[in-house]
Amino acid sequence: MKRIDQLKQQREDLDKKIRALASQDQRAERKLDDRRKVILGGWLIKHRPDLIKNIIDNGLTRDQDKAAFEGWTPPVTAEPTEVKS
Repeated sequence: MKRIDQLKQQREDLDKKIRALASQDQRAERKLDDRRKVILGGWLIKHRPDLIKNIIDNGLTRDQDKAAFEGWTPPVTAEPTEVKS
């Protein structure tokens, strides 16, 4: 019976390691996703404030999201920047 107990303990230890690695991967992916959003948002604010205003005025549905932009005005640029592919 002792061997079974050892194997069960090994399985528990491995399960903990697997959960820890999965959690680490999820955190890394969330961090990368947040970075993408910040980069994209910064670019849009700088180059396409017209789109930002439209999104704020017409695209946000949750009150808490709208409140985050209350009193904020995107910077004004002379011409929107054309996106090149």
